[in-house]
Amino acid sequence: MRRRPASPSIVYKYYGPERADVFRSFRVRFSQLGALNDPFEFLVQARPGELRRGAQRMAGRMSNPFSLIGMGVWAAFKGVRENGQLKTLAWPVRMIALAVVLPLAILMTLLLGPFIAKTMRKVMAAAADEFEVLLLEQVRRGLVLVFSCSEAWASVPMWAHYAGNHTGFTIGLDPASAFPNPNPKSDKRFLPALKVKYVRRQPRISMSDMDTSNFLTAKMDHWAYEKEWRFLNMPDGAAQRGVVVNGHELLLFNFRPDAIREVVLGANCAAETVATILDAIAEADLKLDLFQVKRSAGYGFERIRIRSLEDLQVETSPGGIVRDLREMKFERMEAAFDDFQKDASEDRIARWLRNVSERS
Repeated sequence: MRRRPASPSIVYKYYGPERADVFRSFRVRFSQLGALNDPFEFLVQARPGELRRGAQRMAGRMSNPFSLIGMGVWAAFKGVRENGQLKTLAWPVRMIALAVVLPLAILMTLLLGPFIAKTMRKVMAAAADEFEVLLLEQVRRGLVLVFSCSEAWASVPMWAHYAGNHTGFTIGLDPASAFPNPNPKSDKRFLPALKVKYVRRQPRISMSDMDTSNFLTAKMDHWAYEKEWRFLNMPDGAAQRGVVVNGHELLLFNFRPDAIREVVLGANCAAETVATILDAIAEADLKLDLFQVKRSAGYGFERIRIRSLEDLQVETSPGGIVRDLREMKFERMEAAFDDFQKDASEDRIARWLRNVSERS
């Protein structure tokens, strides 16, 4: 089993200004795989019949004598432990019952071995066919949902593509506590963040290695700049179901407000957007760090911590649109020209040249 990479302390979700309401609803969309912006994602490669052959080999390993003996031991132990009448007896009596049942269970399992092996091969082969033809397609259509984040707040393409050219913002979430696990039987309280692998070749999948990360967390290396981490979920846990967008239902899931660690405002974030975000943060009494992106010395940008309203640099709505270059006013140039004319009127040589020009 591959060891899962440790997630960063904060992952960032980029949003445009229209999603400032997220600080009031605390709900985000988990998207169907087929609704993402890369149509070549989640396509896996498998040679014809490879999954079926792998499934039959797996069935053979599971039905060998040692595996059958193990199955018999487990069946005997489970039967004695869950028997209602034996539960009321003292443990020595239950141990005697187990000693009697155990050899019989092992013998029955071995006698039924050929039938079990045949059935398992048939079932596993059918499962492989279903997986290859049907399940992968269902996964793309919405059986598994994705919420994508980035480990980087300072990605120029991400600000352009997902945050409205710096008019939006990013939310910095604690990946270890952002999304409660909807599965009550799971030993994990929260959904884990999975690191995306950027690959040059199409992922392969086989029944001998059913690691879903081969195709659920693999993308073309063209997307490496995103430095993506993603959360996977199932549609049953949706807190809100919305309209169908481009053939995919809008599914919103709750996240924990106290998982918000940072908010980074874009360099061109409008005053209205900033006011909406600050009001919502204050109303929810969120304890977080607030930053804003600004141009740094040289060719780049940085983020500054916002401690008061005086630290904010916001864009107000423009008063008008210049439709013709002749309408533009170059105030500094006009002022410099006025100064030149004033200096020329006071300069002796300039006055003499002007007089000579006027006489001629």
